[in-house]
Amino acid sequence: MGILAFLPFTAGAYYILKAIYTKIDNPYFLMGYSLIMLISFIVLEVYNRNKLSYLIDSLDKHTFIFNLSAFDLLFLRRNKLSEVIHGLVNQLISKHQIKISSNKQLIINDLDGLINNTTDTINSDLELCVLETIRSHKKMDYDVLTRQLISKPAFNKIARTINNFKKYFTRSRFYTRMFVINFTVLSIGLSLGTVRLLTGYFREKPIIILVIVLITYSTLAIAYLRRLNSLIGTLTLPQYYEAHIVEEKLEQELWEWKYYYLGSVVFVGAFIPLISSVQNSKNNSWFGDSGSSGDSSGDAGSSGDSGCGSSGCGSSCGGCGGGGD
Repeated sequence: MGILAFLPFTAGAYYILKAIYTKIDNPYFLMGYSLIMLISFIVLEVYNRNKLSYLIDSLDKHTFIFNLSAFDLLFLRRNKLSEVIHGLVNQLISKHQIKISSNKQLIINDLDGLINNTTDTINSDLELCVLETIRSHKKMDYDVLTRQLISKPAFNKIARTINNFKKYFTRSRFYTRMFVINFTVLSIGLSLGTVRLLTGYFREKPIIILVIVLITYSTLAIAYLRRLNSLIGTLTLPQYYEAHIVEEKLEQELWEWKYYYLGSVVFVGAFIPLISSVQNSKNNSWFGDSGSSGDSSGDAGSSGDSGCGSSGCGSSCGGCGGGGD
């Protein structure tokens, strides 16, 4: 639909701007066009941030997005379940419920206590899921553990919740209006450059540099529009939480919020090499880190033994579609 509107607009703009463009010499057009592109992105960024901040401030503070857990917010911001798992495993190591063996595998310290339900320091279903998964294998490599935990319902429900929120937001009228405004502004910018391109082409002027500029602009515009649907999660909501909620949670000495705020600073030294093994696995093979399977049913965790399912241009510039004779 947007492309269908872009084509007639560009055709009309060509006949209106052709006479003006032929009087603009290079490199002045390219300099001016680059400035217009830069201003367009800056204005849109300011507009988008202000609109999203206004939306957050206007919502009922009893809605669920103001009651997210540290792990919900972490996944919303990073879109990686592995970062949630890193925090949980590190906490279990800090509490000495998990130890790292000499061959870099994870082992449960108090296996009998876990089996007999006498371990009284398991604070969440997620921690229990980690321990149960390791118990079912006796000992585990951390990259294998991470892969298995990502598919467990106890973890996958974090991805389902956040992904459903993202879908709801991108289908809302608020987002649609904001997207249309962004698309329109960026399309007008592209149209202005395309008119210059056509003017130079029909007048048999060098246009190679302008083609490169337009390809770059189009690529940036597409990336910017794709980023728009995640901006509320990667920027706006985290900023709201850090301004109004995180400080209070830190005062309560809740470890998960400390991990959210400080990140890898809280990791136990011996645990850091194991995280690197996960990063290497993600780089060399498939790794469902974003929880994209989160819309599937709770059976996602049944593959393991433990389901855990209960919880430049100078004056002689040529290739710019040059004006002048």
